Amino acid sequence: MEDFAVIRTGGRQYMVSVNEVLEINTISGDPGKKVDIDEVLLVSKKGKAEIGKPLVKDAKVKVEIVEHVKGDKTQTNKFKAKSRYRKASGHRQTYTVIKVVSI
Repeated sequence: MEDFAVIRTGGRQYMVSVNEVLEINTISGDPGKKVDIDEVLLVSKKGKAEIGKPLVKDAKVKVEIVEHVKGDKTQTNKFKAKSRYRKASGHRQTYTVIKVVSI
């Protein structure tokens, strides 16, 4: 069985394993920089799971920042009938692509 961990970053939880590449909410750092994520909720190594209450002590997940990207644009439109009021707004969420180096 493959080793994996559950981490929390940016208010969300992600299940990660070594050499996995995923998009998470933006974290600070330049591409190529290695970052330690301390908020580890669960670690499973060699079939043995260690569950934190709420965090696993002395557990870290080392990740490498690959790049910063923007997500798809979401558009919202508002209008009021008979008054010629129209308003359009858009938003693009920023993400950080990371690669898990070690658990």
